[in-house]
Amino acid sequence: MLEITAFGMLAENAGASIDFYHGVLALERVLRVRDYNNMTLLRIESPRVEIEQTCIEIIDRPNRPYSSNRQRLRLICDLTDTTEALTRAGVEVGENHEFTDINGVSWQLSDRLKRQLDN
Repeated sequence: MLEITAFGMLAENAGASIDFYHGVLALERVLRVRDYNNMTLLRIESPRVEIEQTCIEIIDRPNRPYSSNRQRLRLICDLTDTTEALTRAGVEVGENHEFTDINGVSWQLSDRLKRQLDN
């Protein structure tokens, strides 16, 4: 059995977002759910997307309070093919194979072949 976590995303331009997620990132299912004001809720489903979220908050040190939030989606893919598709779409892939998509969401590419060898 393969686990798939569906997630929602608000997009300002639903058409361009659907084209990007389905065409460039090759995600299996990208659905337009509903419009909210000037945004559109998309439902995205793919066995190749992992959701990563880290939240650190230390409040017991009044002289050095600390708070950090990090959210990122990880896409398991062929690094070469996906990097080329992103470059053609005008998206720059940075260090550690990270990029920001057209909706401002942070992603990291993860090598599908390496993950298969590790398992």
